[in-house]
Amino acid sequence: MLPIHLAEMFYKLFNYEITLNDFAVLLYESYTDFEQHMHPDDYLELITFNFNKSYAMYELHKLAKKYISLGEIETRKLLSLLYDVREKSSETPYALEELYHLYCDGYYFLQSIGLDYGLCMVAPPHHLGANHWSELKKQEQEAMLNGFYPKLTEESDYVISLLKDKTIVLLGEKDENGRYLYSGDKNKNFRNKKAEN
Repeated sequence: MLPIHLAEMFYKLFNYEITLNDFAVLLYESYTDFEQHMHPDDYLELITFNFNKSYAMYELHKLAKKYISLGEIETRKLLSLLYDVREKSSETPYALEELYHLYCDGYYFLQSIGLDYGLCMVAPPHHLGANHWSELKKQEQEAMLNGFYPKLTEESDYVISLLKDKTIVLLGEKDENGRYLYSGDKNKNFRNKKAEN
């Protein structure tokens, strides 16, 4: 495994916080550090990497998988979305929509956030006469979001706690059906568990 200051470069790249060009600059500034922590063949591949090829991200992902946890990347991305939702930022509607899609794609522990809140972004209540949150009037958007709190903050805090205490551990991989994989009790109804606490 790479030390955190090097792994962080990959995390930022795969979370789209930096571009491939930014990554290349950081890499060349830190190449001696990578040499100490990578197999010589992998190190040579990394420092001679062609960042302009069309499948560069795929190849870097494949190489990085040997040295960093893909589950950690997924966890950081998910926590970022949950913090956007928790704090009610300008990113909240987009984060809620993404959380809904993540629920549909296999992160079933997001059931409450995905179905109670995220689905409202994708398909607002019928009486509002819109097909997507972005089609609502500004006042309707604000009223809908304000109605989610403080319950949405509680729901977000609960899922954040599941991730931080490793009750749920994201694996950073998908199964043969394209569903995200995670470890934890998949049979547990996290919504009901939260209600008991």
